[in-house]
Amino acid sequence: MKPLLDKLVALTAQNENFALATVITRKGSAPRSAGARMLVRPDGITAGTVGGGILEANVIRLAGQVLNNHIAMVEN
Repeated sequence: MKPLLDKLVALTAQNENFALATVITRKGSAPRSAGARMLVRPDGITAGTVGGGILEANVIRLAGQVLNNHIAMVEN
C-alpha cells in the first residue's frame, strides 16, 4: 500500500490527473479482496492492481472515461 500512496502523493504534488479505482466488494472467487486499489493515469499507465485480466482492463477503460468526462462512476 505504501508504494501506491507514495505514487498518489507524487502525482498530486506534480498536479497530474489520475483516477483511483478501489474494489469495494466482491462476489465469488476473485483475485483481490475489498480495498484493493489501482491508480490510472490519462496515458493508461497504472500503479497497483485490482486483480489483473479482463477485470483490470475494464477498470483501465472506465478510468479513462472518468478522466475524460470528469464524472466519477461505480461499476458492478
